[in-house]
Amino acid sequence: MRQIMYATKFPELKKEAEDFCRGYFNQFEENIKTWPNEDGYHHRIAAALNACSFLREIAKRSGNTSLEQEYARKMTLYQNRRHLLLKRKRW
Repeated sequence: MRQIMYATKFPELKKEAEDFCRGYFNQFEENIKTWPNEDGYHHRIAAALNACSFLREIAKRSGNTSLEQEYARKMTLYQNRRHLLLKRKRW
């Protein structure tokens, strides 16, 4: 995910990388009830946190405070879920 976000520094890749992050965030939201029971959930929630942070910064730069606050709220929710996961699971 971080490599994709890094791609936004290149004008020819910026739109596609931003669309990918939005798409992943939306996909995570759609599957938030089923993915916790599947393998790889920790990696998925970490990727969602990265995408959410990235999208929050885009919203902040564009002056969209309501969207920025929504992403911040989602980040808090995901961080809390991740912390619970790390407390319960042992690999």
